[in-house]
Amino acid sequence: KSPTNLMTEQILESIQMLESFGNAKTVLNNNSSRFGRLLEIRFSLINGFIQDARTVDLNLLDRSRIVCQNEGERNFNIFYELLAGLSKGEKEKYGLQTAEKYFYLNQGHCVELAQKEDGEDFRSLLASMQ
Repeated sequence: KSPTNLMTEQILESIQMLESFGNAKTVLNNNSSRFGRLLEIRFSLINGFIQDARTVDLNLLDRSRIVCQNEGERNFNIFYELLAGLSKGEKEKYGLQTAEKYFYLNQGHCVELAQKEDGEDFRSLLASMQ
């Protein structure tokens, strides 16, 4: 891959990670960003390709979501993705259950979303971390 394609791929993969760890379902939005981020991307003056990129600032805006969700809302995506994406054997190995069994994941009575494949998102997240 060219350096530009690799950089573009890395930026897109970082977005996947940020969404898993920082997004959650709210009453108004099924994939609401619960943090603020500033991504700095520098382009080459010679060819216009991306030279480098970095996250300049990242602020978690919704810390209380970890312990409290309103009706129809979910905790951060990563928890549901992890539990849906691990195999039965992996869950047994780590002593994990389904999301419905956890108070902090089930307060909003909205463990599953119709248009979201948590297990597939977890596999994509793992791939983006390679």
